[in-house]
Amino acid sequence: MSSVDRALSSIRVISSRRCEAHRSPVPSDGAPPQLLVIPEHDDLHVDIGGRRHLVRSDQLAVVCPAEGDTIALTREIQAESSSEMRSVFGVEAIAFKSRGHVYTLLEQELPRTIVVDSTPLLASVVALLHAEGSRDPVVDSLLCKLTEVAVCAAVAAWIDTAPTPPGWIGGVVHPRIGATLEAVHSELGTAWTVSDMAAHAHMSRSAFAKLFREVVGSTPSSHLARWRMAHALELLEASPDMPLKDVADRLGYSDEFALSTAFKRRFGASPRNYVDPAPSRVRG
Repeated sequence: MSSVDRALSSIRVISSRRCEAHRSPVPSDGAPPQLLVIPEHDDLHVDIGGRRHLVRSDQLAVVCPAEGDTIALTREIQAESSSEMRSVFGVEAIAFKSRGHVYTLLEQELPRTIVVDSTPLLASVVALLHAEGSRDPVVDSLLCKLTEVAVCAAVAAWIDTAPTPPGWIGGVVHPRIGATLEAVHSELGTAWTVSDMAAHAHMSRSAFAKLFREVVGSTPSSHLARWRMAHALELLEASPDMPLKDVADRLGYSDEFALSTAFKRRFGASPRNYVDPAPSRVRG
């Protein structure tokens, strides 16, 4: 499984709702929700953070707002003699909240708004999302799953067509460091050093560290720590009673004390006392 596939497979949409978007902030209880924008008939404009993005009727968009962002959707309707902008009313967006610490590593690299052309898979999922449904627990669960599929497919499509994918997303396809980065991501239990990574890439340590920072945007050691911490959160969330020694063994730490030290350095609390806040969309 590639690094991107691994990150996408970790997303879990925990709530979603159809919404009527308009020229005001999207309602939120806590962290701002993300939006899956799915025009049904007309082209839409997404305004966020002072920028406007066109989403054609044969496209869809995923919007990941930062705290305080105001999102507005408007639809362009062609009149007989002119075109006018009207607010969008109706089910043309799905507001959702997601979890997945490894997915967050990917999301942090993405633009706040990505727009992609529809594909047969996306068209099928969107048709289901447009279908009428009652506010029933089963329907709610299905809406979450369909949103997951649509978001994953859209993000994957954007990455496939991006000329220069940002951060580590571009790093894993880089001709000189890509194979090493994939190895690091898939073998977090290995006691990687920068020298080990450089040797894997058949480069000198200094040349590897310089190129890695230029491509990925962080040092090899910092990037490795971020990936290990994301997986530590996933493991502890899935199995709260897992011994810290087992977590340390899986993630390449010498013992549970080394894991706890690294964890506290990043999150300010021990693994057992950590309370997960709303996911940050700021790279770190």
